[in-house]
Amino acid sequence: MKQWRAQPSWQALQARDRLNRVIRAFFQERGVTEISTPVLGWRGSPDCHLQSMEVLIEDDRHFLQTSPEFAMKRVLATYGQAIFQICPAFRQADQGRLHNPEFSILEWYQPEFELGDLMKEVLALIRSLPDGKTDWTQEPSQVSYRESFLTEFGVDPNIVPIAELKSLIQETTQQEVNHLGDFDDEMERSDCLDYLFSECIVAKFSGLTWVVDFPVCQAAMAEVDEAGQTARRFELYVQGIELANGYQELTDAIAMQSRFEQWNQYRVNRGLPRMDIDQRLLSAVSELPRTSGVAMGLDRLMMVWQEAENIAEVMPFVWPVS
Repeated sequence: MKQWRAQPSWQALQARDRLNRVIRAFFQERGVTEISTPVLGWRGSPDCHLQSMEVLIEDDRHFLQTSPEFAMKRVLATYGQAIFQICPAFRQADQGRLHNPEFSILEWYQPEFELGDLMKEVLALIRSLPDGKTDWTQEPSQVSYRESFLTEFGVDPNIVPIAELKSLIQETTQQEVNHLGDFDDEMERSDCLDYLFSECIVAKFSGLTWVVDFPVCQAAMAEVDEAGQTARRFELYVQGIELANGYQELTDAIAMQSRFEQWNQYRVNRGLPRMDIDQRLLSAVSELPRTSGVAMGLDRLMMVWQEAENIAEVMPFVWPVS
C-alpha cells in the first residue's frame, strides 16, 4: 500500500464537496453571512475537557482554536448580525472512531433566535442535504436530560451526591469508576452524569433525538433558567452519535468570568495548567444581542449522511499525518 495516498474514496470527497455547497447555499438563502476568523488565538479554552494545542511564536504562547466560538462572538458583538463559519478546529487527545485531533466544524449564531427557533433551523439544514443513506424526514424524538435521570435513576442530577452517582455507575454498568477521578467538584458531577447518560440513555436512542434541559453543571456558555434548574442548551443525536450542540448564549460577562474562574479551578484540581482568561471576549459578551448559537461537527455529519463507520472514511487524512 502506498502510504502517501489520501484515505477515502474519490466518491466520498465528492460527497463532502456537495455537503459544503449545500450548507453555504442554505445560509445564503437565509441571509446568514459567512465569515472567517483566525484559527490561531492568544487564549485557549479553560474548559478542562478541551485541551488546546499550543503554538510558540517568538516565545509567546498562542493556541489553535478548539472552536471558533470566542472570535465569532466578538464579531457578533461588533455587528449584531447572523453569521456562520466552516473551519478547522483542534483538540488534543481526541482520537477514535468519532474523533480526530483536527476536524471540521460548522458554527453559526442567530441574533434574536430563541433556542426552539434554532432547533428548527438545525433540522431544516440537515433536511436540505442531498439524498444520502440517512432518513432526515422522520420527526425527532425529544429527551429531557434532567427528567431522564429522575425517571431512570430516581435522582435529580443537580443535587444527587457524587458518591451516589458513582455507586449508580457501578450498579448499572458493572464498571469501575476510577477513570473518572476523585475530585468531588461539579466537573466530576458532570463526568459521572455524562457516563450514565451515554451508557444507559443515549444507548437507547434511534433515529433523530433532541436532548434538552441539561443540568446546571453542564451549562458551559449557555444561560441557566430562572429557577436555576436547567441549562438552556440542546444536543442533536443521530443514530446515537452527537451531531450538534446549541446554546441560548450567555450574555452576562460577570457570570461568564465566574464560570471561567471555576473551570480554571477544575483544571488545577486535575493537575492541568491554568488558562489565562480571554478579557477581550468578556468585554464583547456584554455587548452581545440575545442570541442562540450552535456548533456541528461536519465530519460526523458526513459519517451519518453516508453511513460511514469511521471518521477516517470521510476525511482525506487522519492523525497521525505522515
